[in-house]
Amino acid sequence: MKRIVSLSALTLGVVMVSFIAFRYITEEPPNSAWEMHNARNRDAKPAIETKSSNPEVGILATASREQEGKPERTQPERVKDTSVVTRFLGDPEPTVVPEHIPDWHPDVPVPAPPPSIAPAPLSTTPSPSPNAEKPLDISPTPTSRPEAESPASCTFFPSRTVGQQQETRVKDYVSTFQLCESKNEVPKVAIRSMKIGGDSWFLLANPDSLTTKIEKAACWSCRPVTEDVLKETRLVRAIKRAAEMPGLTHRTFLENAGLVRGSAPGEFVTGDLCPSERPLDRRFFETLMSNGPGTPVALSISGLWLKNHAEDFQWLMRLAASGALDIIWVNHTYHHPYTPRTPYDETFMLTKNLNPEYEILETERLLIENGGTPSVFFRFPGLISSSALMRTVLQNHLISLGTDAWLAKGQKPRAGSIILVHPNGNEEVGLDLFIRFYSNGTIDRPLEPLVAAP
Repeated sequence: MKRIVSLSALTLGVVMVSFIAFRYITEEPPNSAWEMHNARNRDAKPAIETKSSNPEVGILATASREQEGKPERTQPERVKDTSVVTRFLGDPEPTVVPEHIPDWHPDVPVPAPPPSIAPAPLSTTPSPSPNAEKPLDISPTPTSRPEAESPASCTFFPSRTVGQQQETRVKDYVSTFQLCESKNEVPKVAIRSMKIGGDSWFLLANPDSLTTKIEKAACWSCRPVTEDVLKETRLVRAIKRAAEMPGLTHRTFLENAGLVRGSAPGEFVTGDLCPSERPLDRRFFETLMSNGPGTPVALSISGLWLKNHAEDFQWLMRLAASGALDIIWVNHTYHHPYTPRTPYDETFMLTKNLNPEYEILETERLLIENGGTPSVFFRFPGLISSSALMRTVLQNHLISLGTDAWLAKGQKPRAGSIILVHPNGNEEVGLDLFIRFYSNGTIDRPLEPLVAAP
C-alpha cells in the first residue's frame, strides 16, 4: 500500500513539474526597462547624438534631458544637411556610432532632440568669386563684437604724442595672415599682430580698398588662412602682381622692381624720407596743400628718419589730422643703409648681414608708437633689391613700389605715373621740378591716392 502511495505522489510531482516547465517555456519573459520604454513609445525614437563632419567646427552635441513631465512622443524631424550625421534609434547602421546608449528608465522623459543645428560647410576653400573686387566671405559663423567692446574702444588711438623714448610700448610685433570678421563690418585681413598696453591688437587691411587700421583683437573673430584662400581679393592679387615685376634685371641685383605705374588716369605723388641730417623741406607740402584740403600723398618713411626728426614728423601728423593732407605711410626700412661708391649689390638692403625682417617690422612698430598707421606698401631703399628680398616683402604681405618718374633723374611724369621726390632735404632739384610741373599743369590735378594704383 505504501508503495502505491509513494508512486502516486511521485507521479503527481512529475506532472506538476512538467506543467510548470511547459508554462515557463511558452510564456514571454518580462521586458527590460529599455524594451518596455520602446514598447510604450514606438513612434518616438529621438536623436541621441549628433556630430559634425566639419573638422574645423568639431561640434559634439549630446542631447540634453528635459525634466518637464512626460511630453507627447513624436518622431523628431531629421537633419537633412549632409554635413551633420544624426543617429536615430532603430535606423540602419549610421556613419557615426555613439559610444554609449543610455539605459533610460521608463519613467524618465525621453530626451528632447537637440536644438536646430546650423549647417556647417564641408570646406572653407572658397569658390571663385563672381566679383573679384569684393573680399571673400568664407567664415562659417560670423560673430559680433563683444558687448563690452564698443566701436570706439576697438580702434587704436594714441592717448598722446608718443616720444621716441617709448620704443617698447608696442611689443611682440610680428607678421600674421588671418581672415577677420565682425558684425556690421567688411571682412578684414590681419597682416600684423602686436601687444599694446597689455592688450592684443591687429593691423587690419581692407582686402578691397587696401586701407589699413589698428583694432583690438578681441573685437574680431579671426582665423589663419593661406594666400590661396584669398587669392581672388584685390589685396592678394596686388601683392603677387607687384612681386612679379622685376624691373631692370642685373646679374646680382634688381633695380626698380615692383609697381611703377598706377591703373588710375591721374598721377600718384610719393616722397621718400630717407635718413637725413637736414630738416624736412616743407615747400613740397605747402605746394600740395595749395590744391585744397585732403590732397593725397604717400610718404616712404625710414625708421631712422622718424627717430631723428620727431618734430617734423609731428608736424606732418598734424597736417593729416586736420585734413589738410591725406597721408599714406609707406615702409622704407628702418636703417636704409647706403654706402657711397659701393656696388649696388653690396649696399642698400643688400648690405652684408642686414636682417630684412627687422628692417620691415621695426619701421612699422616705431611708426605705430608715434601715432601713425602702416600701409600695405613698401619701397626698397635706392630702388635696389633682389629676388630673395622680393620674396621677403611678399611673405610680409606688402606691395612693392617702384617709380617711372623719379624727377631728379630727369624722368617726366605722365598719366598714371608714380612720381618720386625726396622732401627729406637731400634733393632740392627734384622738389624744384615738382613745384614747376605742379604749377604749369604737367602734373594733372587732382592727384590720385596710392591705394588706387594697384
